[in-house]
Amino acid sequence: MRNKLFGILSFVSICFVFSCTREALHLEEEVSSGIVNYISVNLPDPGEMDTRSTFVIDNTGVHVFWADKDTIGIFPSSGDQVSFPMISGAGSTSANFDGGSWGLKDNNTYSAYYPFNRKYFSSSHNAVRLTWEGQIQSGNNNGSHLGSFDYLASGASSPKGQYLNINFIRLGSIACFRVLAPQPGKYTKAIIRTDADIVLEADLDVTGESPVVTPVKTAHEISLGLENVTTSTANETVTLYMMMCPVDFTGHSVSISLIGEEESAFANLPEKNMAAGKPYMFNAGENSRAISFKDPIVDRICVSDWDQNGNGLIEYEEAANVTDLGNVFQRQKISSFDELRFFTSLTSIPENAFEGCQSLKSITIPEGVSRIGSGAFRNCLSLESISIPSSVTEIQSYALENCSSLEELALPEALENLGDYALSGLSSVKSIDLPENMSVGQGVFKGWKSLTSIEIPSNWTELPNDAFKDCSNISEIIVPDNIVSLGRSCFEGCESLMSLSLPEGLRYLKSYAFQRCSSLESIVIPEGAEIDTSEGNYALFSGCSSLKEVSLPSSWHEFGDDYFHGCSSLESFTVPDGILLLKGRCFKGCVSMVSVDLPESLLEIQEDCFYGCTSLKSVVIPSKIKSLDQGVFNCCSSLESVILPEGLLAIGNKTDTNGPLGNCRNLKTIDIPESVTFIGTYAFCGSGLESITLPDNISFIGVAAFERCPISELALPANLSILYSGVVASRRLSTLTLPAKLQTIIDLYPGNVDSITLLSVIPPHCYDLSGIPDNGCPIFVPSEAVDAYRNAPGWCEFASRIQAISSSGGENPDPGSWS
Repeated sequence: MRNKLFGILSFVSICFVFSCTREALHLEEEVSSGIVNYISVNLPDPGEMDTRSTFVIDNTGVHVFWADKDTIGIFPSSGDQVSFPMISGAGSTSANFDGGSWGLKDNNTYSAYYPFNRKYFSSSHNAVRLTWEGQIQSGNNNGSHLGSFDYLASGASSPKGQYLNINFIRLGSIACFRVLAPQPGKYTKAIIRTDADIVLEADLDVTGESPVVTPVKTAHEISLGLENVTTSTANETVTLYMMMCPVDFTGHSVSISLIGEEESAFANLPEKNMAAGKPYMFNAGENSRAISFKDPIVDRICVSDWDQNGNGLIEYEEAANVTDLGNVFQRQKISSFDELRFFTSLTSIPENAFEGCQSLKSITIPEGVSRIGSGAFRNCLSLESISIPSSVTEIQSYALENCSSLEELALPEALENLGDYALSGLSSVKSIDLPENMSVGQGVFKGWKSLTSIEIPSNWTELPNDAFKDCSNISEIIVPDNIVSLGRSCFEGCESLMSLSLPEGLRYLKSYAFQRCSSLESIVIPEGAEIDTSEGNYALFSGCSSLKEVSLPSSWHEFGDDYFHGCSSLESFTVPDGILLLKGRCFKGCVSMVSVDLPESLLEIQEDCFYGCTSLKSVVIPSKIKSLDQGVFNCCSSLESVILPEGLLAIGNKTDTNGPLGNCRNLKTIDIPESVTFIGTYAFCGSGLESITLPDNISFIGVAAFERCPISELALPANLSILYSGVVASRRLSTLTLPAKLQTIIDLYPGNVDSITLLSVIPPHCYDLSGIPDNGCPIFVPSEAVDAYRNAPGWCEFASRIQAISSSGGENPDPGSWS
């Protein structure tokens, strides 16, 4: 479909003579002449260039050859257009085209164009769209690409006998640009820029006496893609060929940019009026070296912001004049910016400069930069390479946070300060050398999931908050002797850390310091080390599921919230003498703990302290404990023995849903000290209690205190005045005795009891007695109160079952004598 041009293309008007056959599309019409089976078309010598001596590819000049399967098209003034495919002559200057049994009509005129466009074949179109965009040159000094844009056309002519004379003219101008490539290497594109209008697309009308080209799309630049264009020496000439729509450059600025993979060049071009069908030589002037940006988005942004001379490139001097990047790259989809190294006047990378550039893979920071600002590369998730120069002394907070693809990081020796979380989330970095004199902020190595070991500089005196948090693969940390303080969550989430030696000089540690160190088996906290409670006191060893041995300083007075929560391998524990307080959930979920020794110094055990310690069998509560808080031993399913001290006042509280001894299924019996006056809500709910003696001093028993316990006999204490819901809702209760001081019953669901005894002579006020079983069990009351009960609200519904207690004060009547 196109001709190939080899060498120098200087074309003038060409005359093609066709012998035509019968018209295939109108066989029913009479034709004017005989049939010719083929059409022979010759390509004559293309003529000379205006600077022929420098426009030569071989010794004989430019050669034009027909290409295989070329096709030419004819527009008749009446009827559809016709195409002529080549039948022979490919590779030569003379080719034969199949006439397709096509005949001429004397009353028609005919015009022709090349290359043929099938879009307009067998249609009513009388114009052809031409384009000069998208040209490609393969190799240096190779003009063969021009064939794609070598448009030929003729005006309308009439047949003479059996012959049709077609005079083709070339519609385009041929430009040769000679540019000095500044450096050896590969070049990928050339861009011609001008303030004149360059036609990129046009409509070709071939129905008149001469072809008419009407511009449709214009621009002020046109580009030439380059393939395999390389130079081996500096300032080597690159010769570029381009077919262009005729354009008059006189009086206009014209320049060329040669874009290379490593470096680019910019040069001005001479002014020329490029006419149709003629070749022109442009020798570029002295060039300026420019930066080749590998990333087109980086190129666009840099040119938009810092192209001072408007040539569409960033020359090295222009880059060197930039003193502030601003935030023009923030959250852009750039992939690389190693050319940043040429921005040599920069002294800092601004805050958030490249924040959120999630496609950025590589960047090189120029020498001379001393500060990388806060969040500068935050969330650059694809960043694989960053070169930090030796001049950097400060990397501010969050500067490289979450650069999760970065595998290697070299910090300059001059670095003095790493801000809070400056390097957190670098989950692919495996090792790091740390400058000796560097100070660090919080979370410096947080989330380094690939880090396996690290040596902390010997001059560091503290490890800040979150220093190694979630370094899940680190197995060894050498803590130098100078360290006196461990920050909050310092080693939290170091799941592979099996052992840790802390220096004797350690003086302070904070909450969560070893939380979730799930492989840590033993640890010694040196004498003299204290808990810094300025930010609370929590979860020091929580989640250390392999921890079996712990040595703590004798000076400690409390264990904070969740200290050993989830230490599922801890089998026994002796709380040091001197500890006054075990805070909430302290040993919660220590499922392997069989025994625990609590010191006499202990004053308080807070909520859920031993919740879910399913292997714990026995416990002795120290004498100074005055109350058992909610959930303290809840769900200790193996607990068989609990020794409560005399002096204990309360078991649980009014509002709990987790009773302190609830769901202890193996707790069959317990002695309640006489000092106890209060049993809280759900206190023993779901436990295994089969019998219990409640001291008369107890004045309050909360909701569901003994619900679902297998107690068979229950005598409520004499001082109880209110019976709350579910207190006696036991699974196996056979006899129930309610005290003489009882005044109010919220509800009574005693299960399937055999008998109920009320000692009060005044019937208690009842809110709900619907739970009394309908098995006919007797309700015994004092003899002097039988009538009162039978007539009292609520009780009257059971009048037939109400009987007098034995006047002798002996046993209640035998159930067999019930009436």
